[in-house]
Amino acid sequence: MIGAEGPPLQRTGALIDVMDALPSALRARGHEVSVALPYYREIRENRAFKEKGTGVTVDVQVGDKTYVAKYLEGRSASGVQLFLVRCDEFFDRPGIYGERGRAYEDNAARFIFFCKAALELARRLTPPLQILHVHDWAAALVPVFVRAHNLPFKTVLTIHHVAEQGSFWGLDFNLTNLPTRFFTLHGVEFFGRLNFLKGGILYADKITTVSEHYRRELQTPSGGCGLDVVLRENAHRLTAILHGADYTRWNPASDRLLPAHYDARRLRGKETCREALLKQLKLASAPRGPVFGMVTRVVEEKGFEILMPLLDRLLPPDHSRRRRSDVRNCSGHRREKIPRQVRLSKGLRRKTRAPD
Repeated sequence: MIGAEGPPLQRTGALIDVMDALPSALRARGHEVSVALPYYREIRENRAFKEKGTGVTVDVQVGDKTYVAKYLEGRSASGVQLFLVRCDEFFDRPGIYGERGRAYEDNAARFIFFCKAALELARRLTPPLQILHVHDWAAALVPVFVRAHNLPFKTVLTIHHVAEQGSFWGLDFNLTNLPTRFFTLHGVEFFGRLNFLKGGILYADKITTVSEHYRRELQTPSGGCGLDVVLRENAHRLTAILHGADYTRWNPASDRLLPAHYDARRLRGKETCREALLKQLKLASAPRGPVFGMVTRVVEEKGFEILMPLLDRLLPPDHSRRRRSDVRNCSGHRREKIPRQVRLSKGLRRKTRAPD
């Protein structure tokens, strides 16, 4: 599996969860699974994670420049083999995609390098790999390179978030070193720009996404973020595989990150979890009532355009009935009722779900 995010990154996110749980589940079923991701500064500074050098280095061409890829090896907490692609010029930074709300200007070069370096690793592993499973835009050029160089791999692309497509200036296509025939309507070109995700959709042997509802939504103008036509044309290769949950972790009866445990027969701990969440988020504990928690990105596709007009009806009548145009404003005016946590820890994610 190849992706820009995954264990041992300590931050939270749906892709990291998948890249942690799915390889572990496949491994439990007898499959040999490895994960490749960049060697970020955050991983290097994680003292709990133990990695070692493989001794393998490869020269990777990105446009007219050559960069050295070094490969390190480790294990996830669940025992899955991890390969880390090291190039400090690209990945020794505080962020993954950017900082302070701004993307890194060289993201095209960074992830073209990563896709190429991951392929070079795949070519050297023994026994020979059969399937390269790539996730989201940052790894989506891997199927393109496989097809361009006639490599002996089958490829699968999973789309978790179609709005993030890896769209860059058309001139950045030169960084791929691909023949110009790939920068066409039937290739990685999209309205004059280089589009990583479009390339993955066109050249992957199979495409999957996270639910049947999302599969249908991707093929609509409102849900496909411009790629709906491309996805409809390739719908015969698009399959929905519903996301699951790792109940060895998401289990309120045994979760060590919760302040109290409960199950279907013993619910007392659920109230303790509720009060702990309210206290951590500095929410008013009275009057009594339901707690609504959302662990999500604040983007339109998550339904906020539906939620915002309903907030006045959901909240008690002791506050202004004026509608709020966005969550930031709503958080500012009703801070004792609506918190806005920008960055979640694993513990807070579990606490938010525990009172459900």
